[in-house]
Amino acid sequence: MSFKAVVKLIACNVLIGTTGLFLIEILFGNWISPNRLNRLNLIRNADLSYDVSHLYPSDHQVVYRRDRYGLRGWYKDPGSIDIMTVGGSTTDERYVSEGETWPDILRQDFLAEGKTVSVVNAGVDGQSTYGHIKNFDWWFPEIPRLKVGYFLFYIGINDFYKNANYKFDELFKGNISVKEKIKERSALYYLFRTLRGLYLAKVVEKADSRRIDFKNLSWTDTSLVSDHEGLMRADLAGYEERLRILGEKVRVWQAKPIFVTQSARSYKKAGGKILGVATTRSYKGATVNELDYYYMMQILNGKTLEVCRALEGICLDLANELELDEQDLYDFSHTAPQGSRKIGHYLYEKLKAYF
Repeated sequence: MSFKAVVKLIACNVLIGTTGLFLIEILFGNWISPNRLNRLNLIRNADLSYDVSHLYPSDHQVVYRRDRYGLRGWYKDPGSIDIMTVGGSTTDERYVSEGETWPDILRQDFLAEGKTVSVVNAGVDGQSTYGHIKNFDWWFPEIPRLKVGYFLFYIGINDFYKNANYKFDELFKGNISVKEKIKERSALYYLFRTLRGLYLAKVVEKADSRRIDFKNLSWTDTSLVSDHEGLMRADLAGYEERLRILGEKVRVWQAKPIFVTQSARSYKKAGGKILGVATTRSYKGATVNELDYYYMMQILNGKTLEVCRALEGICLDLANELELDEQDLYDFSHTAPQGSRKIGHYLYEKLKAYF
């Protein structure tokens, strides 16, 4: 075969290959009608495994799975979701396996009583009410035919320190580079990402967290601040406004809100007293310890319940009605499966009359 013929053959094959790739991108990519879910800072189409043996006793690796819409948990169709849980990492529960998170336990409790109630997890690690509001603007509208009966907000802890534009609340990526546009629209990149996901599903990562040694903590019954409400007045007003916005967002979706208060294990009841970890930190220029944090979380949770009642929602004071002990958590706020079961069972007892 002559050199000219070889060049012609190569050119022909390159043209056919390029044309084929172009047709694949046009037919299966998102170039004509971009998928806006690809513009969000969400974990989607993920099937990950974690080693959590350093966090709590476990005889298996955690399986963390999110579907193409970024949701966790079982549901038959986006158009018939009974309960969607919204919150931060304590709702997301990345280091608790499929079937063992508190939204899973809640669904299983309904199922044990012969009721099929879908409970879908839309928790996002690190997100506060700033981010929850954005979910209703940028995320939920992009899920085809989404219809939810109840939005359950498990909130409070992430709003204690949060200010606007906190990085975990930045759900929308904003202006993106050409490279990012190719990633969000390319069918070939989607194929690569899918294959990479299948590979990662077989790779066990060590959970990026640490266990609190509760036995070696120093506790105190003396707070460092006298006027807790005055110290947090400005932040409390902003939190109240965001709760009311969430209530309005839920109303627009023709759903009902459920607000659930949160507690932490950096404080506890002992000998008829409230004790807090003696370690100090700064809040609005004041030095506070974890007993101060307890009093301020009580105020924050009280505001949650106050706004919930005004919105005629379902108001659950888990923080004061459910005690989580040191074996239920692996740090001050995140539950091990044992603690997740307690939360799921508590919520079922409170909500079963509504289904």
